[in-house]
Amino acid sequence: MLAPSMQQLTNIQGMQKSLQDVEPFVSDDSEPVAQALGVLDHAIAIHQSWKQQLLAAVTAKDQLDVTTIQRDDCCVLGQWIHGAGCRQIYGSSPDFVGLLKRHKEFHVVAGIVATAINGGEYANAEKMLGERTQFAYASIDVSVAIMKLKMSVAG
Repeated sequence: MLAPSMQQLTNIQGMQKSLQDVEPFVSDDSEPVAQALGVLDHAIAIHQSWKQQLLAAVTAKDQLDVTTIQRDDCCVLGQWIHGAGCRQIYGSSPDFVGLLKRHKEFHVVAGIVATAINGGEYANAEKMLGERTQFAYASIDVSVAIMKLKMSVAG
């Protein structure tokens, strides 16, 4: 079993930050709309970087924490959308419900890719990250869902 490189470990952990790590726009004192917009802006950038991080893991032949990657409540967006306050405010919104579904699907697919990487199936994992793949569509879908909720929240 290969140990993760320090760079890869840092990158994956960076994508799985907690809400407290992005305090400037998600503090408990934030107005709900400002907090939502901050989290959603951050989530777009982070979720778009997953492909590059997974490709880097393929190149470095790193081992990844599949259990954490496939969970949809570990990243900043996941912590926010699964939080009680967020569900209370936005839970009835069709855009929120759509984001919940798309975000979960994204992490399931990212977990499949991470499993292939951990299994030494580097060529297969790289193919999974290509265009017109389940990962590509899940990535687009979650980005669109984030943008839809962001527009809905912004009014």
